[in-house]
Amino acid sequence: LDATPQDLSVDNSASFTISEARLQPRCTADPEDPTCSKITLSGTVEKLSGTSEEDAKKMFFARHGQARFWKKDHGWNVYELHIESIFMLNYYGGAKNVSLSEYFTADCCSTVDSNLDNPTDSAYTSSIQQMPLQVRPLPLPALSAVFARWLVRCEGAARLPWGVLSTASSRPPNKGKPFGNVLSYADLPADGSECSGRVVFYMTALDASAQDVAVNPLATFTISEDQRSDRGCLFDPEDPNCAKIMLTGRMDQVPEGDALEAATNALFSRH
Repeated sequence: LDATPQDLSVDNSASFTISEARLQPRCTADPEDPTCSKITLSGTVEKLSGTSEEDAKKMFFARHGQARFWKKDHGWNVYELHIESIFMLNYYGGAKNVSLSEYFTADCCSTVDSNLDNPTDSAYTSSIQQMPLQVRPLPLPALSAVFARWLVRCEGAARLPWGVLSTASSRPPNKGKPFGNVLSYADLPADGSECSGRVVFYMTALDASAQDVAVNPLATFTISEDQRSDRGCLFDPEDPNCAKIMLTGRMDQVPEGDALEAATNALFSRH
């Protein structure tokens, strides 16, 4: 039922982007700042089966305990991204293309654990009750348009200041393949209103995404409620209760004049 597996069944090329911005207060810079690390893993995606699938499920459930309770009749499968290239920006001086040999031989000291090895309804309820209380009211999910505008704006965008812009890469070795990049954004003001639902970005011509849209302006911008800096989301990021939105369209450079002034004012007031 998910849109991503449907896309992969047609073209299994993909990229997966991760930002340090979610690790508050670890990342103290703006999400688009080079000192706030971000990495994009590009390659092809394969659906796993057999022993590989069971091993992957065990690891996934150890980190995402709520996934055990998702509806079984939705046709869940396990997929692996076979990494072909790695794009990382973690400091000033430009992005780095990390070699696969260095990546796979690097020391990884992280561990995983889970207290939901035997899931029950009471265990699920307990896991939810232990999460932080929701401190801000949300629109009713049934009000789709209102909820979408809330998510993009998110009470001034101060709590949800970034997302992932996906483009068709214009650069080797991934030319023509999907590429995701972390970008700060702002909701453009409109006449008589603080917001219009139109998103604007501040990019240099050196940015990989700016180079991509100069060749192919079609792009998708993804925002997740889990990125909120004040509390994140009460549920697992992939759970339907954790809202996410994808804005797909054409990227244009804002022309000189009043429009550019309004866009830069909106960006600088939030970043």
